[in-house]
Amino acid sequence: MTNVMAVVHNPSSTVDRQGVLFDNTSYNTRFGVVLADGLGSNGREVTRGNQKVFRIGQNYVLGTGRGDHITFVMQEIAKNPPSTPQGLGDRIIRTSRKYIRFDKDDVLHFIIAGGNPAKKLEVYRLHVTSIQKPLLCEGGFAIDGSGADFVGKALEREGQLGLSTLLSPGATLAETVSSLYDLGHVARKSAGVNEEFQYGFITPSGLATLYHPRVWLAMPPREYSDKNGKFLPQIAQANNEMYWALDQHLYKAYQTLFDFNRVATALRQGHDTQLHRLLIEIGDERTRVLEGITRRIMDYVRLHNQDRPKNI
Repeated sequence: MTNVMAVVHNPSSTVDRQGVLFDNTSYNTRFGVVLADGLGSNGREVTRGNQKVFRIGQNYVLGTGRGDHITFVMQEIAKNPPSTPQGLGDRIIRTSRKYIRFDKDDVLHFIIAGGNPAKKLEVYRLHVTSIQKPLLCEGGFAIDGSGADFVGKALEREGQLGLSTLLSPGATLAETVSSLYDLGHVARKSAGVNEEFQYGFITPSGLATLYHPRVWLAMPPREYSDKNGKFLPQIAQANNEMYWALDQHLYKAYQTLFDFNRVATALRQGHDTQLHRLLIEIGDERTRVLEGITRRIMDYVRLHNQDRPKNI
């Protein structure tokens, strides 16, 4: 009952992975994005607004299974966390099996995305109740939960049509976030997935987490708390405004992609000068929307990775 996804991109020796940000400064395109929904269970009832994205050091951990088990493990790990994704995975498995008594049908899975943005980012999958070690995802992508079947079929269909950019070596940050947003809505075909999206961004400028305003933060990250980990409503309110602004841009990106594919399909069926001109206009609009998404995300990341006033 959930949908959690993570993807990382590392520079390739065969593809030019240097790009230009909106401010015309060159940057390393190594980055990662994680996304989860907010529907969960404590083993007795289904609830909304569950935190599933946890920032642990320079890594993100996403959990699927009983919400109380996930939160307990994250709170224990946060006391003295390992720095590497693999080390974090080993610790999560040991902690889970040490403190949690699993029933026969219990499932507890995690996805870890992170590492050193200056060197290499990695994604690991953990099946705590069945496999005793972290599993490295060679392709830099992992998905888990009840929405995974729907997402997997959508990715397969897009791949056959040549439409998927999620795992493309040249994918940008905005394209990746937009793809995960679209797939998050695909996953909602599962009764165990909702629209309370929560994001984690890994960039050369730092990490930043962004939650749907209805998500209750059992472990508020730095972006939502003071130096002592206390939740700050005034910062959360500003982050909520950022969330809705980004959500509007992501929906617009979905609309432009839908329109572009629709017109492109019509063009393949016959040459039409007006359709060709329309396709160019839609493509230009999509470019502007994606640039806006990049700008908002990077502004948000930089904001939450700068020094704060001493009273916060």
